[in-house]
Amino acid sequence: KMKKQTQFQEIENYDYVSAATKILEKRRQMYEIHEQFKSQKIEHKNKEEQFKIQEQDLREQDMAIQAELINFCKFLQENEAKKLRAEKRLQEETKQKEQKEKEINDLENQYQELQNQQQKLEQKVNSLKKYEEYLESVIKVHGDQFQDLSEILVRYKTLSVSNENLLKEHKLLEREKEDLKHTAALFVKEKSQEILQCSNDIKELSKKLEVFIFLKIEYNYKVNKQRKRKMKKYKFQIKQKIQIINLDKKIQIQEEY
Repeated sequence: KMKKQTQFQEIENYDYVSAATKILEKRRQMYEIHEQFKSQKIEHKNKEEQFKIQEQDLREQDMAIQAELINFCKFLQENEAKKLRAEKRLQEETKQKEQKEKEINDLENQYQELQNQQQKLEQKVNSLKKYEEYLESVIKVHGDQFQDLSEILVRYKTLSVSNENLLKEHKLLEREKEDLKHTAALFVKEKSQEILQCSNDIKELSKKLEVFIFLKIEYNYKVNKQRKRKMKKYKFQIKQKIQIINLDKKIQIQEEY
């Protein structure tokens, strides 16, 4: 009977030691989990600070890009305004050219009219020569009745002077006409080159703007994708920490029981 009591007491002592060992082991595991949780908490805090810094950098970069985009749009607007001013100036100068061409046409019409007058005067002179010959023959036949042809000669001289003046005016008008044509041709060529250059500049700037907008969209997509990936990672870490906390609570409850 004493032997059985001794065996029973040894079994009881063994069970007590085994339970105490299990409790110590659980406490050790709980301490390790707690330390791991503290380490992960510090790491999470550091990552959260880094994320805030990166988010601030991204925000500053985004603001800088927006400012550059605004400046670029202003630059495009200024170039568009320059183009409009150049087109307006070209319209005004084209209008002036048309006015000059109209003046040239008017001068040509005047010149044509003067030529017609000259032809009429020449025809009149020729007709007067016939009268002169007739009058000379009359003077020869009837010298006592007619003095001379002074009046006719005076008229002839007047017509000759008028003819010379008309020729001079014709040469002057021809010279002015050629000068105006040359000036108009140079003007049209110069303004056409300016408009072509403005159009090429606007096309080039439009291409750069399209590339810039595409890069902006691609950049925003990468940033959003990176944020989503980080948030997913953080959510997973938080879920793990919550599981650890729940496990810790279960262990504490088991220890209390």
